[in-house]
Parts: sequence; C-alpha cells; structure tokens
Amino acid sequence: MSTKLKHITVSERNYHNLKRLGSAGDSFNNVVTEILKQKALQTSPSLETPAQSAETHKPNGGESNG
Repeated sequence: MSTKLKHITVSERNYHNLKRLGSAGDSFNNVVTEILKQKALQTSPSLETPAQSAETHKPNGGESNG
C-alpha cells in the first residue's frame, strides 16, 4: 500500500510548537496524527481510550469498594 503525501505550510511559530510536541525520531506526520486522534476523542464522546474502556467495564461500574 502506498501512502500519498501532501505538502502543508505552517508559520515558523507553529513549526516550533509542533516540533516541541514530538519526541526524538517522530515525524511531523506522527505529531499531527496524534493531535488529530486527541481532537477526535474530544469531539466524539462515543470513542473511549483503552483506560476509559477498562474503567467502565470493571465490576461495580469502576467504583472502588472502599
């Protein structure tokens, strides 16, 4: 499967902010992908993170017994 790439233009300020969000070895595509995933989770309450899913599927609805 071939991935088609597109060029985008960002301000120098946004470039540096995006650069700070990534880790060594991350591509800007990886950083943008993570931002988009986070945005999707914020705007779609039907999507759960693995931690949220585990919490909601515990016995007693995730509440502690203590």
